[in-house]
Amino acid sequence: MNKKVHVLPDVEVDEAGRTRQTEAVLQALLHTIIFNRSLHLNSLTPRDMDCDIFEISYAQSDKKDVAQKVTEGIRDVLKKMSQKSDQGACVRVCLSFYTPTEKPRLFWTTTEKYHWEKW
Repeated sequence: MNKKVHVLPDVEVDEAGRTRQTEAVLQALLHTIIFNRSLHLNSLTPRDMDCDIFEISYAQSDKKDVAQKVTEGIRDVLKKMSQKSDQGACVRVCLSFYTPTEKPRLFWTTTEKYHWEKW
């Protein structure tokens, strides 16, 4: 099976509102991707979300654990951004979908990740 790789264009944010704008953009992008990848699940209920900075709406899963994982990932990105204090700093975000596979070795078993889609 071939891996799908989706490369989105760069998003530039104002230096003054860098953290807040980045958080809003990541919330909208990540929740939209995850929601659309989960449409085949019967237990999925969408929640309409309005972006508080930009005039857009996006769908978010009603699962609290999904929202928590997205929030944790965004916090990690914002933390790395704050460490790059120079102006014009660039941060890249990758969202991967994978299947863990067990590979038997001589005396042990290792788990490898087979990535089948990346954003």
